[in-house]
Amino acid sequence: MNNFALIKRTSPLHDYWQSEQNDLDERQRLLKINHESKAKYLFEKEPYKWENLYQSIIREVLKGDEGSINGLKVLLDTVSSTEREKIFKSYRDVNLFDEDVIENLLNKRKKTK
Repeated sequence: MNNFALIKRTSPLHDYWQSEQNDLDERQRLLKINHESKAKYLFEKEPYKWENLYQSIIREVLKGDEGSINGLKVLLDTVSSTEREKIFKSYRDVNLFDEDVIENLLNKRKKTK
């Protein structure tokens, strides 16, 4: 599987895109929101924009752009902690990132170069 397919599969919106996107699917999507996040609006009201940012930022991280890790942290903060745990598990399951990148994403205080 190529990186693009792997990235799509790790998205918390993957199941939503594969669904009929009816009212029930929408409610399921909204349950994934971290209501404490200052950037939650993007996930809540602009899921297509959120997804585009998610995929493009991950591609930049994969290219070695450590500064993009901070952008990914902001996006990941828009989803609930339970959902973030699933995302990190999927990163490991598909070997999308090396463990250093995952640890950096998990540690909000850690600075990138």
